[in-house]
Amino acid sequence: MNDPKLDYINEFPVELVNPDISPYKTSNTGVDYIITLDSGLSGPHVFISSIVHGNEPCGALALDWFLKNDYRPLNGKLTLGFMNIEAYLAFDPLNPNRTRWVDEDFNRLWTEGVLEDPKRKRTSEFVRANEVKNIVSEVDYLLDIHSMQKTLCSSYDGWNA
Repeated sequence: MNDPKLDYINEFPVELVNPDISPYKTSNTGVDYIITLDSGLSGPHVFISSIVHGNEPCGALALDWFLKNDYRPLNGKLTLGFMNIEAYLAFDPLNPNRTRWVDEDFNRLWTEGVLEDPKRKRTSEFVRANEVKNIVSEVDYLLDIHSMQKTLCSSYDGWNA
């Protein structure tokens, strides 16, 4: 986590507490931190992806809620994925920007051919993306939950309207 692009001061305090995701490591998919809930009935396979960036806890909070409340789809399958585990576990609320990723942006690995490149550096994100790519490629719909630590619309006062 020595990427100079991540070395900037966070303007706002972190007010969310990251949930403990360790109970979700061992899963029913054969891939750590990727859990599939199957209704047993035909229907779409939906994947909800969280913590693509280690400093974005909202997705982890949502998936933790689903799992703690024993949510089950009425039909089809729902797969819940905690993605960039290493960055998430390194999260530091005093310097959250530094744990956005470990070696590279997880989102930039999904271009055609990148994960199949035998000459590519084996970063932690590259290894993890290769672990999850088969499950991701099988789904019908994917929702990738991100969260932000600052507002881009600070001059917009209609939020409280």
